[in-house]
Parts: sequence; structure tokens; C-alpha cells
Amino acid sequence: MSADTLLAVWERHRPEMLERVAVIERAVTALITGDLDAGLLGGARSAAHTLAGTAGTFGYVRASQLAREIESELEDAGVASVPGISKLTLSLRGELEAEAAATMSAPHAPVDSNEDRVPVPLQATRALLVDDDPAALDAMRVLLEGHRFEVFTLADPRCFWETLQEVEPELLLLDLDMPGVNGRELCSVVRGDARWSHLAVIVVTAHSDPETVESLFAAGADDYIAKPLKGSELITRVSNRLERIRLHRRHAESDGLTGLATRAKASEMLGRLLLLGERFSQPVAVAMLDLDRFKAINDTQGHAAGDSVLRGLGRHLALEFRGDDVVGRWGGEEFIAGMYGMARQDGVNRLAAILRRFSEEPFQGGRSTFCASFSAGVAQFPLDGRDPDEILAAADEALYSAKAAGRAQVLAAERRTPSERVDVVCVEDDQALVELLLSTLQTHGYSARAIGDGEQARGVLCGSHPVLRCRVLLLDVDLPGLDGHSLLRQFARQGLLGSMRVIMLTARASELETLKTLELGAFDHVAKPFSLPVLIHRVKRAIEA
Repeated sequence: MSADTLLAVWERHRPEMLERVAVIERAVTALITGDLDAGLLGGARSAAHTLAGTAGTFGYVRASQLAREIESELEDAGVASVPGISKLTLSLRGELEAEAAATMSAPHAPVDSNEDRVPVPLQATRALLVDDDPAALDAMRVLLEGHRFEVFTLADPRCFWETLQEVEPELLLLDLDMPGVNGRELCSVVRGDARWSHLAVIVVTAHSDPETVESLFAAGADDYIAKPLKGSELITRVSNRLERIRLHRRHAESDGLTGLATRAKASEMLGRLLLLGERFSQPVAVAMLDLDRFKAINDTQGHAAGDSVLRGLGRHLALEFRGDDVVGRWGGEEFIAGMYGMARQDGVNRLAAILRRFSEEPFQGGRSTFCASFSAGVAQFPLDGRDPDEILAAADEALYSAKAAGRAQVLAAERRTPSERVDVVCVEDDQALVELLLSTLQTHGYSARAIGDGEQARGVLCGSHPVLRCRVLLLDVDLPGLDGHSLLRQFARQGLLGSMRVIMLTARASELETLKTLELGAFDHVAKPFSLPVLIHRVKRAIEA
């Protein structure tokens, strides 16, 4: 990037830089007349802080130093400090009003003349820059765009989350000092969200003291860069950090034996693929594959032969699935594939072709040459499920049907009626209490259904594709057909308690009874007779959990 490019950016932002100097000058005048209030003082400090970071990035090193001194003087401003602040402010204005061309060509220019020695990303990198100073954003943008970065900028941190999801960057550059929410806080919440675990986060800060740096790393930052920015340092630090992160990611996201995506990575990719299908109203075929009689292969042919079979299937899948497809090793001898824009039967045909080729490949065992096969089930989004868990459960059920039918085949999931979804289901055999509960829940804005029998509840709520789904289940302990504790155990075995909160209703109010229900996986326990407002509060808390 040439100095002329940065000079053009500076000239665009010079008026706002000089306006910040004017803010400091107004604060000095108010200090002299005794009219300085907290608002004007805070504005002057903020202006000095911004100038200290931004001016140096454009090559105004002396101006950056003067602004930092002014910021320090304003921390304890009094009449006695007026001469010093006035002199510093006058010098600052003189520096910023000087011709910029000579400054840009000085040795401290933001990008040095040896650009060929600055490491650059091997591939274009999508970067999101967040800073409340438009001049700083423009400066960083032009510095990065000359080095294979696709740059997006955000000046309002309040719009951070929607911008992050829209841009989906690989690199995030956060200014530390921003109004409302600072860079350290944004970094911390990003690191708390598993969706962005791959994101490289670098904080840009005018404070490089040990305490600040330690707090940035504690918040999860990968690195920090001190203001004012030097172009060569920015590119070097960013490129080196991206290289290390990409190397670590390749190891963490690729299965060491097959080279396919790991379960965690494949799950993340599948989630994105389903969102893409939903956004553009396209089907997505999802397949679960399992090698047939794999334990017998290991036992009779040896584990080296078993590894060879796993690598072989991985190779066939990698050759077949490319581009928008998802393919990964799910664990052990299980694999997963996601096919964008494909209906269920198209996915079956594609997997069947792979099965034919794979089953003809000879493998060398400990004592002989042998062939292997796999079974697979294919489900279709959104017909067989509306989220990754549902669609995988449908594909898995079809897989086990293929196993039961004799193995070495690919079956489609059976078409099912979509599940009904409500906020609350009441499993209670007292009809008067049920009517009261449903009326109260509906009055408070919750959709609700009632089931009066334990066996009926199991049939409606359990299975890979239940007829009825709910967020909260009010479950009586004493039920005809199947008691509440047995139902709760069934829900736990099928992994339903992750998406459904169970509140047990019982006339047994002993501490032992309470502990029993909680140990079985209940979210809460309410003893009969109960107060309806209290129960509604418990329901609300369960839904928000």
C-alpha cells in the first residue's frame, strides 16, 4: 500500500481530527473561566485519547505524543495546569495542520518500504474491524486491503452481533475503548459462544500496560496491537496469528486417520448447511453411515486392516463430496454426509453408488484379502426434521433399519407427520386440575396440551420423531398406565431432557421424594396442593432456562 493511499484517507478525516482539537480547546477555555463541567471535560479526554491512537497511524507521531500528554494532563485538570495544556494543544493543532505529504513519507510511515518482507495470508481473509473512530477504521481498512484481506468495518458496537453473523469473519479486530461496550467485553462474549471458537480475535489498544494486556488475554484475545498502528507491525502480527490459528485448526478439525472433518467440525458445518437450505428453501439430504461388522474385521484381520478400511471409506467419501457438501467421521466406524439441494432419494442413490464402488475394493488383512461394506440411512431436511438433532435422529433410525434388513444397503427415512410443538404439556389424570392448569397457562400466553395417561404420554412424547414436543412438561408422579418416575427415566435414556424441562407434580412432599425426582433429571419439583401463581413462575423460569 502506498503512502498516497493513506494520505487520501487522512485528508478525508482531517476536519474531524481538527474538530477534536477544538473540543480540547473549548475545555481549556472553560477551565480558564471556571465553566468546565464534567461533560466537556469527558469529551476533551475522549478527543485526546482518540487523537493519540489515530494520528500516529497516519504518520503524525509527534501529534500522537502531544495528544497522549494532553490526555494525561486532563486527568487532574486545574487552573495551574492551564499553561501546560494550552501549549500542548497549540502544538497539537500545528502538527495536524501541517502538510501531510512529508509526514507520510517519513521513516515511520505506516507501511515500510520493504513490503515484500511482510508475511501475508496465503488466502484471502475476511476481516471485521470494530472501532467507534471512523478515521481509525479507514486507516486499518486500507492497510489490510493491500494484503489479501476482505475488510468489513463497524463503527457502532451496538450492532456487533448482527454484523458478526452477517459477515462471518475469520479475523476480528476490536478497539479496546469504545462507548457502551468495550473491546474486552466483546471479546469475552465471543469466546463464550462455541459458534465463534475458530475466530481470531486481536484487540487494538492505546493501553499496553501489563494489567491491561493480562486482562485482554484473560478475556480470550489471541493477541493485541498497540496504538498508534504501524502498517508493517499490523500486517505481521495479524498474518502470523492467522497462520498459527489455521495450523491449529487443521489439526483440531481434521480426523487424523481419515483426513475428514471431526465430529465437532462436521456438526458445525451441518448446522450451517441446514441454515443455508432454510434461507434459500432448498432440501438437504443427510446421511449416517456405519461400516458393517467392523468389530469382526478388527478381530479376524487385525486393527491395522481395520484402520485401512476406515481410511478407504474416508477416501471414497472425500472424492465424492466436495463444495457445498459436508462429510466427516462421526466417531468409531460411523460417518456423516450432508448434501445441499438434494432430496432424500437423490441422497440414497448417491450413497448407493459409493457403496458399490467401496464394496468392490480389496483390503489386505493379516491372513487374506477381504472386502468391506457399509450400511446407511438418509433423511431429508426439512421433511424429516427441522434442526440437526431431529434430522440426524431420522437418518440414524433409517441406518438401523438398513442394518436390520441385512446390511450393505442404503435406506431412506420414512416420511413422517411433522411434530406438533407447544410450550407446555400437562401429564395429569385429575381432569378438574387439568382444566384449571390449561386455562391458567393459556391466560398467561402459553400454548398447552394435556395427556391423562402415562403410556399415552410415552407414545406421544418419546421416539426419534415424537408426535408432540414441548418446552416444559408438568408431570404427575401417580399416573395410570406408567408412573411419572418411569416416564422420567425414559425421557433421560432418550436424551429428551436437554430440550424439555420436566416439573414434577406430587402430593409427596418429603425431602427424599424431592431428591429422587431431581436425581432422575427433573428440572423442578412442586408439591400438591400448590399455588397457581407459584407454578406459573416455575414454568416461566423453566422456559427461560
